[in-house]
Amino acid sequence: MKNKYTSLLILTLVIFAINARAQETVYPAGPQKGVSAITHATVHVGNGTVLTDATIVFEMVFQYQKVLLK
Repeated sequence: MKNKYTSLLILTLVIFAINARAQETVYPAGPQKGVSAITHATVHVGNGTVLTDATIVFEMVFQYQKVLLK
């Protein structure tokens, strides 16, 4: 009976150890450099207009995000 409880305790400790290190440490990405594009997007402009199959281009300029729709 003692061997059964010892095995159960060891199994429980192993499960807790695996779960304790399961969470990854995620660091934020650095600042955006250059131009990025999202293609084939559906854009809901906000005034009721919907643009289908649009390309959205992002460029980091002077600490604010400039968005160009094509």
